[in-house]
Amino acid sequence: MNIYLLRHGIAADLGLGIKSDFERPLTEEGIKEMRMEAKGMKNLGIQFTKILTSPLFRAKQTAEIVAEVLDCKNKLQECKALAIPASRSHLLDDLKRFTSGDDILLVGHEPEMGYLAGFFIGNLKLRLPFKKGSLCKIEVSNLQHSPIGELRWFLTPKQLKLLGK
Repeated sequence: MNIYLLRHGIAADLGLGIKSDFERPLTEEGIKEMRMEAKGMKNLGIQFTKILTSPLFRAKQTAEIVAEVLDCKNKLQECKALAIPASRSHLLDDLKRFTSGDDILLVGHEPEMGYLAGFFIGNLKLRLPFKKGSLCKIEVSNLQHSPIGELRWFLTPKQLKLLGK
């Protein structure tokens, strides 16, 4: 199974009518950049079996943009285990219904995405730094209590945007 981890795009700060972290939307710049990054994914030939997203608004918007650009809106699903804080055990339960040949995109937040990267490659102490819009691919051979995976690549937002041109 291939697990792709994507941190949400650039989001608005609290204030100006935004009362909670849960409600923070992507900024106009965040939407524009995420579209370009999703085009980069498309140009790489990436397709997802399923897109699981945190229920927080900025992550859902990010997932919706990716699903729209990759023409897979019907594969989008909210996943409470990706909220802040992320629940590894609940996430594993959610992932066990997929098969070894599936490509699953998880859209979430920092520091959770960084820790999940370490978790999926079998190193609980590792935290990869995810800038907003960063994407990585981890090939997971075992999804038991302690997953065993291998980091295949990690792309920064800048790299994805260049691929999207």
